[in-house]
Amino acid sequence: MSSSISSKIHEVAVGNLTFSSDFDSGNTCAVDYDAASNTYNLWMAHDCDGTQYESHFKAWFYFGVRGFTADQKVAFAINNMGKQRQLFNVHKLRPVTRAIPDDPQWKRIEGRTLLLRQGSKKDRNYELRWSYKYKYSPEATVYFAMCYPFGYDDLQLYLEQLESICRDDPRAAALRSHYDLKFVPMINPDGVHMGNYRTNSRGINLNRFYSNAGPDHEAVTAIVELAQGYAQRDLLHLYVDLHAHANKTGCFLFGNALNSPLHHAWNTAFARVMAINSPYFDLNKCNFSAKNMSKRDKRISRESSRGAALGNLTGDGEQSNEVAHSENNEDDEGGNDAASVSSKEGCGRVAIHKLTGITHSYTLECSYARPTHVDCTANIPGSSKMT
Repeated sequence: MSSSISSKIHEVAVGNLTFSSDFDSGNTCAVDYDAASNTYNLWMAHDCDGTQYESHFKAWFYFGVRGFTADQKVAFAINNMGKQRQLFNVHKLRPVTRAIPDDPQWKRIEGRTLLLRQGSKKDRNYELRWSYKYKYSPEATVYFAMCYPFGYDDLQLYLEQLESICRDDPRAAALRSHYDLKFVPMINPDGVHMGNYRTNSRGINLNRFYSNAGPDHEAVTAIVELAQGYAQRDLLHLYVDLHAHANKTGCFLFGNALNSPLHHAWNTAFARVMAINSPYFDLNKCNFSAKNMSKRDKRISRESSRGAALGNLTGDGEQSNEVAHSENNEDDEGGNDAASVSSKEGCGRVAIHKLTGITHSYTLECSYARPTHVDCTANIPGSSKMT
């Protein structure tokens, strides 16, 4: 079965089930059924699949299924996954599912998933497999996705929740009394709608063009101009880019290495404040090294990265206990593939710092899979409120 079919499937009947992926962020392009193993095999579209901008990125999937019989048991297999063994086999990420209208809340699937190599190393295809038992009414449609979807409709819901938090949370009220907060909830709506994993509709990884944004990088250009405008009036105090991370667990910051010891201490203090206020924040995985401001995007093998420690909160002068162990670094702030010549100098937190001179410019990375640990800070004085 070819993995380069470009159109999303729409109401495709296979076996006794009907599959669809023709909706916001859906990207499944083919499906068949192996009766011998009772497995439905699916193929997802690459980023910009079927266009001149097609790339090798293939980690996201999102599809819907209906027509189950009572208590039906089946297996699903995504047959052209990318190399995400760290995410699925080590960190034990499980896809999410929900049933409409019976159980509309997204939740992790029960049981385990397994990612196995398909074909040769040159093929770069992996199979992600899981089992499923149906437990809803006959009319329900069950949806599956790699992780919690963030399409346009989902975005509207999250914005409503944000309004509620800003209205009710006393910490948010304290912030609003001193600062104006500007949110850019989505900078890649076309890529998200297509079901792309990393790029926009023209195959561009937008988080490599903040330092030289042009006509092809519309949202990035607008963000840079907005940030520079505020900085020129001495009104820009904090920039935070939000990203998901596939190779590490936990929530942590990537920051910049500042030349002034005083400014760098003030820079890293923000991470320590986050650790006090969030039980999910992992201070030890934060990286404020100069190397992490200019690293070129390329794949790093497990062997070559073993023993290469990341710079810790003090910058390059010291090393943390966190050893780089990812199979590749393409998920660090949206990195690209081996052929890319881009680097982190073009990512948001580095470029905004250099263009505006602000101290507090960060990327907040949150694992797709799980927190590293949960630190209860309830007994720490001042942790329950802003100081």
